Amino acid sequence: MMWRSVGINLIIAGLGVLTWYIVFRIVNRRRGTDALEWVERALSFHGEISAVKWLSASRLHVRLRMASSPFRQPALLIQLMPREMPLEWLLNWWRGTKESVTFQANFDCPPGFNLEVQNLRMFARTRRRLRPDPLTWNFEHIGPFVISTRRDWKRDLLNLMDGLVASRACDFSDVSFRNRSPHFTATVPLHSFSPKAQSENDLFDVLGELASGASASKF
Repeated sequence: MMWRSVGINLIIAGLGVLTWYIVFRIVNRRRGTDALEWVERALSFHGEISAVKWLSASRLHVRLRMASSPFRQPALLIQLMPREMPLEWLLNWWRGTKESVTFQANFDCPPGFNLEVQNLRMFARTRRRLRPDPLTWNFEHIGPFVISTRRDWKRDLLNLMDGLVASRACDFSDVSFRNRSPHFTATVPLHSFSPKAQSENDLFDVLGELASGASASKF
C-alpha cells in the first residue's frame, strides 16, 4: 500500500508539473506575440521582421531586414521569463531578472577594439529595515569611467562614451563592441519596446548613433 501511495503521489506531481509547463508555455507564446508586435511598431520606417525562430519556450530569435542602416545581419534575441520551468522561474524572480531584448549585428568593417559597457545601479543602507525612500535619501550621481588594458589610450573612445551617456533614456543594461562577430550587441529591458516607451525615444535611432560612434573611432 505504501508503494502504491508513493506511486500515486508521483503521478499527481508529474501531472502537476506537466500542466504547469503546458499552461505557461502558452502564456509565453502569447507574451512573445506581444513582443513581436512591439518590435514591428518600434521598427516603423527602419525595416521589418524577416524571420522568427523559437529557440526554447522562453527564448526567440528574430531576424531583421533594415533599410539604410550601418548594420549587417541584424537580429534580436528576446528573453522572456522562463515561466514554464517552476524552479528556474522562481530563481529568476528572486534575483529580480527582467525580460530583455538583445540587439545583435555586424559592421562592414569590424571595430579595431573590444569594449564592454555595463550600466549598474547600486545603493546601500545603514540598516536593513531602512526603506529606500527617495525623499529622505541623498543620492550621488557619478559620471562614466573606463577601465582599459591598453597603454596607447586614445581620446576617440570619448565619442562612444558620450553617445552612451546620451542614450541613458533607453535604459541599456550593457553594450558591447567586438572585433569578432557579432561586432555590436546592446541589451535593453523588454518594456523598452512597449508603445509607451517608444513614444518617448526611438530605440533604433539610438542604436544607429552608437554604431556611427564606433565607426568614427580610429583606435
